[in-house]
Amino acid sequence: MTPNPPPPNPAADAAAPAIITPVAPLHLPPGLNVGEAFTRILEHHGALMLHHAGRIPPGGEDTEPVHQTRVALRRLRSALAVFRDAAGTPGTFELAQDLRALGHVLGPARAWDVFLAETGARLREAFAEDKALRTLLDTAARKRDTAYSALAREHAGPRFRLLTQHLTAITDGRGWRDGLLAEQRPLLSMPLDQYGPGILTRLHLRVRRGGKRIMALDTPVLHALRLRGKRLRYIAEFFVAPFPAKPTTRYLRRLAALQEQLGVLNDATTTATLMAELRARGHAGGIVLGFTAAKADIARHHLPDVWKKFRRTEPFWAIGGPAES
Repeated sequence: MTPNPPPPNPAADAAAPAIITPVAPLHLPPGLNVGEAFTRILEHHGALMLHHAGRIPPGGEDTEPVHQTRVALRRLRSALAVFRDAAGTPGTFELAQDLRALGHVLGPARAWDVFLAETGARLREAFAEDKALRTLLDTAARKRDTAYSALAREHAGPRFRLLTQHLTAITDGRGWRDGLLAEQRPLLSMPLDQYGPGILTRLHLRVRRGGKRIMALDTPVLHALRLRGKRLRYIAEFFVAPFPAKPTTRYLRRLAALQEQLGVLNDATTTATLMAELRARGHAGGIVLGFTAAKADIARHHLPDVWKKFRRTEPFWAIGGPAES
């Protein structure tokens, strides 16, 4: 039996004629200046975000649209932050606030999705006869449904319509250049491969400093390190085009490996928060928290190795300069 399609999203549908959904990864060719690159980044990830947001189902039967919407949103927010000196205007500041508000609504849906698809699915299979655990996971699924309902209301409401209109205006080449200061125009004309290395170096050093004595760091500090690494990775991807492929791939791969282990540790913290929201105590809550604690212990065991590899990896933008085009 063919499932019914998700209900229409008027906000996303209204933007469809103006925003073409990208079918290939973003490519910023060598030779772009900062203003050109910034516009392409906003066009691409704005279109991608609206594309996936318009396909979020009313429940959690398909979790990928929420995930992809959130990734595109985070890349947009990273771009707005990294290009702030050159492209910070009333329009981009407003867009950043709108994206942050949407991120707060996406967050709970994604958190329950991850818990149910990963920890929940594995425990349901391993403890198939455990009635208390089944009850806990069923309650978690209802929490996920509530989060999706809040997300549906957000998408149908005026704030998301305004965000859609804002992104559509940016795609049309309007909406963010109004209010540029005179001192910003030289920055917008600067070649992208000259603008990026200084920014990347500062972000890279923040991660390096944040991870000193990594095995002694407590959970909040490791969470902050993970966020710094995630921002560095997103922003580095904006600047890779003119640099040699091999060191670029190695750097991003090792940064991703560090993020993966920090992500497992963060999942344990998030799961503890979700269990507190469920007031999960006793036998079933103990199974869940014990499972995530064991995964976190394994991640901590691997953390020194992945940290050492990342720390010893020379940044791709510092190796011989941009590749010949």
